[in-house]
Amino acid sequence: MLSFKTCYKFIKISTFLLSCECFIEEKDNIARSRPAYQFTTQSDQHLAKYAVSSDNNLSNYAEDRKSVGWLTIDLGGYYSITEICFWNSQPSGFLRNFQVFAEIHLLDEEELCFSYPDEVVSNPIRSKSSYICRSCNCKGSFLRLKKLHSDYFALTDMTVRGTYVKQSDDMLYNLTTSLIHFGKEKAVKPLVLSDGLFNTHVFKDKELNSEPFLRIDMTKSYDIKTVLFDNMAYDDPDILKMYVYLRYFPETINYPADEILGYVDLPYKNYFTTHVVKSLNYKTGRYLLFKTTCTPGKNNFLQISNVYIYCKTVSIGNEMKWKPTLKNDMITSIDLAGNAISKTIHNGNFIKSSESINLKSNDMLKINIEPTLINYYCIKAPIDSLISNCDTMRLSKITIPQSILNNNIGIGITGVNVKINDIYVIGNGMVNSFNCEQSGIGYSKGKVQKVYLFTCKTKVKSIDIMIFNPSIVLKGYLVF
Repeated sequence: MLSFKTCYKFIKISTFLLSCECFIEEKDNIARSRPAYQFTTQSDQHLAKYAVSSDNNLSNYAEDRKSVGWLTIDLGGYYSITEICFWNSQPSGFLRNFQVFAEIHLLDEEELCFSYPDEVVSNPIRSKSSYICRSCNCKGSFLRLKKLHSDYFALTDMTVRGTYVKQSDDMLYNLTTSLIHFGKEKAVKPLVLSDGLFNTHVFKDKELNSEPFLRIDMTKSYDIKTVLFDNMAYDDPDILKMYVYLRYFPETINYPADEILGYVDLPYKNYFTTHVVKSLNYKTGRYLLFKTTCTPGKNNFLQISNVYIYCKTVSIGNEMKWKPTLKNDMITSIDLAGNAISKTIHNGNFIKSSESINLKSNDMLKINIEPTLINYYCIKAPIDSLISNCDTMRLSKITIPQSILNNNIGIGITGVNVKINDIYVIGNGMVNSFNCEQSGIGYSKGKVQKVYLFTCKTKVKSIDIMIFNPSIVLKGYLVF
């Protein structure tokens, strides 16, 4: 059954489609200037972003030339979508016969909003009457156009009307906050891989028997299952695969299969390409590593123009929940928007295991705590041999054996120049090793200094403290 929508001009009904020549005001357009991607790109003048930009230069528009093309828009939240409009300034045949999907995760095709078998008529002048609109009823965080023909696909502008429902499951990581290393070259400025342009890129020259890599240090661990990356037009069938790893450590020599996020076959084509790598489930790590493999005896190389990382959203909804893992920080009071609020606090924690505080937009919540002072023991060097004096440690790996852990699953560490993002704690279980999560900060008695606390999810045979900053000197530990 077709549903009708009131439009500004007229309503046109075809055999398959209800469409109307309407207009979505800018204040109601949830797609404007949102991140956008497409499978192939002809040049930096025809990027996917031009489908949702406010650029009035008609020579800038989104264009995909491959038979399996698609264009997707990250709406920045989970929306109930009620109307989508298109403007085509190119020949009418360039925007026709496509489907629109609403997706929770990129390229999942969860819900078909509608099919559009007709042409979107060309109109070289932007005006309200330039847009052809379609009513719909679908929900998602991404909108994707999937073309159903093998010719050019061009889109000058796309506007979307919808109602915000909740945060997306995934958020786009801000690459400018990362540290990037490329093979043996100097560190790469993050802007090179986050400006959205194909012609700015990193490139490792072809070398025989080389193993070029690109490593992105996100400075802390994230849950990730979707990564996109752009390649320039380098048609080279000798480059067989591009692997994407998500790792706890910055190692670039060994490549465990369980750390592979995904891979792309024959990544380099004779056109600009956006590749999507997806894992079935979220994987956790701090370092994203790109590596290529090539035909034996051929020259290997690696080129990447942009990287887009989608991380699991940390907080969902408009409420903040305080659920302490360790009761080492005593809550004294809570301020909301500068005013003290009354909450049930006993011995420095909420009486209930968790309690919600509803926040409005731009509200500032402050939890005032009084840190608990704790004792720690001297780090012994090396700790396995239990040397009695309290020597400082400058090793990259310290192992805490079961004889010291004594069935405890937590460890605290303190020292000089300690930065939490430069330390990983790995629990070695009976079968597998796993990351022990950061769980709080305490303060040592005597000389007051921070003790960083980590908790493993189950009992372990031993704990490895991995140090990635040579200036760190560990001087004490505790187990709990």
